Amino acid sequence: MSDSPSATGTSADTELHQVNHRVSRDRDLLRTLIDTLPDSIYVKDADGRYILDNLAHMRHIGASSVDDVAGKTVFDLFPREVADRFHADDDAILRSGVPLHNREEPIVDDDGTRRWISTTKVPFRDAGGRILGLVCLSRDISEEKRAKEDLLHALAGLKEAHENLRALQMQLVEAEKMKSIGRLAAGVAHEVKNPLAIITMGMEYLSQLDFGYDLSAPEIIREVSHAVKRADQVVRGLLDFAAPKQLDATEEDLNAVVEEALTFTRGVLADKKIEIVRELAPGLPPPRIDRTKITQVLINLLTNAADAVPDSGGLITVRTSTHQLTGVGANIGDARSEVFRAGDLIVVAEIEDNGPGIPADKVQKIFDPFFTTKPTGQGTGLGLSVSKTIMDLHGGLLAVSNAAGGGTRMTMMLKVDR
Repeated sequence: MSDSPSATGTSADTELHQVNHRVSRDRDLLRTLIDTLPDSIYVKDADGRYILDNLAHMRHIGASSVDDVAGKTVFDLFPREVADRFHADDDAILRSGVPLHNREEPIVDDDGTRRWISTTKVPFRDAGGRILGLVCLSRDISEEKRAKEDLLHALAGLKEAHENLRALQMQLVEAEKMKSIGRLAAGVAHEVKNPLAIITMGMEYLSQLDFGYDLSAPEIIREVSHAVKRADQVVRGLLDFAAPKQLDATEEDLNAVVEEALTFTRGVLADKKIEIVRELAPGLPPPRIDRTKITQVLINLLTNAADAVPDSGGLITVRTSTHQLTGVGANIGDARSEVFRAGDLIVVAEIEDNGPGIPADKVQKIFDPFFTTKPTGQGTGLGLSVSKTIMDLHGGLLAVSNAAGGGTRMTMMLKVDR
């Protein structure tokens, strides 16, 4: 009988020892597991104090041992702004019991390095369901973010390259189309020019005869002569359109070229009593241009503007300026071709009228050969086509837009060599 208590005590001690051993083993296993994982793992109590963390988390916050973290809060370890954000997240989860999964957010290390982390926080509870704290896991996703950004950047580059390729394709198609039209125009013009010359000489001869018995004959002759002159204008336009594309380019003062064009068109402008407003910027850098051809472009633009303004109160503003293009300026005015690049220095001439403007559905067609918004008999539809061809030869741009206050604005842009 005397041996029983001792035997019972020994058995209980052995069982307790085994339990403690298993608990210690499980704790060591858990510690080894969480310290081996590359993700930050940490546990906070309901007051926000750290009660467990792993090596990855300690490295992340710059702690050298568990004692540097245990019992502390985010306000002890992070800048106030960051700590306030972390604490607000923790408090919301503790109050609602709703976990936070894979939230991506940026952080800045003490050395100023910006990183991205993905954080998951879930409440842990006791047997009665009461929330005791939070179990948290944070993963550094900076490399993934950088890879995604690189991929998006590469995708944007591919998209831009695709758009440029499409623009180049359209440009080549347009060039081939214009070449075909030019060959056709040249052929037609040469075939028609000689018969027109013969008809003109015949009409001049008939106009000198006396048709006293037929009073309507002189009027008919005048009408036919007018029609022949009109046909001759079309032929000349065709020849201009199909003319060899060669430039005699020199550095020129754009303001002086504008004044020359105004001088050539002063008769048309004076007939309609059009007011000319000059806004010519002084000291423009000189572009390399074929003066004769650019003057021809300006004359076409001024003549079109004169035709567009009302019979009374007509106003044309002639404006020049210079600009250096920045990042978004590479495709000014024409999405079909990259005429200018960021950093280019350009000079600009604008002809703006107070006419009715161009209908929106016709703006895209304005440079097409034989297209015109003028009434029948008042335009060949070749002036702007020829003008655009001349600007293309100069590596420049001719753009059309409706002015904000009404009317049309034609804009010439030329690159300046530096």
